[in-house]
Order: sequence, then structure tokens, then C-alpha cells
Amino acid sequence: ASLLKDNILQPQPQRISVAHAPYVLSDSVTTFLATSLDMSSNAVDTLWYIVKDLIWDLPMSAEASAEDEVVFKCHDHKLGLVGCTLYPPVKTCINHDCTAWQHGTLLKKEEQCCVVIFTHKCNTNYQSNYSIKDQLCTYYGGIPQHIQVSDHQFIKLNLVMHWMDLMQIV
Repeated sequence: ASLLKDNILQPQPQRISVAHAPYVLSDSVTTFLATSLDMSSNAVDTLWYIVKDLIWDLPMSAEASAEDEVVFKCHDHKLGLVGCTLYPPVKTCINHDCTAWQHGTLLKKEEQCCVVIFTHKCNTNYQSNYSIKDQLCTYYGGIPQHIQVSDHQFIKLNLVMHWMDLMQIV
């Protein structure tokens, strides 16, 4: 379930804290977990109630394991879930002048294409590895696992690093 944190947060109310596990899972996440773990939806709901805080505190892995990828390929697309989402690493607005930042509300508005994009009331567009406000592009700290090279094209970090190694040889 820790791989599904972004999917769990997306349908939650805007005022929910990202620091604490939500009390309820969406139907799609519950169904995905029930199907992939071969248990009833009621059992998933009961287990979530018991272990939600423990699961929520687990760090999100940058990459799904091979076993996780198989499970997502078998069960996710029918439910609108995918194994690799490109959500921004921030869950709340980073613009200190924004009322959403001041209230600590969750980023909620999204525009979907091949990539998930967030936009908030302060007109800051949150992309997978940067945000744009008033035509100023600000990159998040650290190196992302997927680097956006055009509107709908991303390159995995390990491939970029491989290309850089090859350029050093040439």
C-alpha cells in the first residue's frame, strides 16, 4: 500500500493531512488490494484500519519491485491505477503567498494526459520534477527518477546516467 500513497491521497478531501494515513481507502485502491492479495474488500478495510499508520510511515520506494510490477500489470489498468505515476514530490503548495500553503491544504486539481499534472489556486503548475509560477520554472531538490524531456516524454534516470557514461568514453 505504500506504493499507492499518491493514489490513496488523490480522492481524499482537500483538508486532509498528508502526514497521517486517511481513514478510508477509495473503492479502486480497496479493490486492487483485495484482488492482488486474494482477500475480501472487508478484510482489506479491516487491515487498513489496523495497520494504516504503520504503512503510511513507510518510505515510498522510488521504483516498484519486479513482483510489484507484475501485480500492477495484472490488476491496475482495469481500476484506473498504474504502477508508475509521476506525481510531484510535494503534496502541498510551495508558494508561501498562497492561501493553500498557509492552510496546508492538499494539492487536488489535476489535469490528466499521459502524465498527472497538478495546478492550484495560486496558479502554480506542479509537474513531476519542477513547478511553474508566473513563467518561472523551479526544480525540486534532488535528482528525480524520471526526467521530463518534453511534454509527454520522460527518461528513466539510470538510462540518462548510462548515456552520460557513454559520452565520457567517446
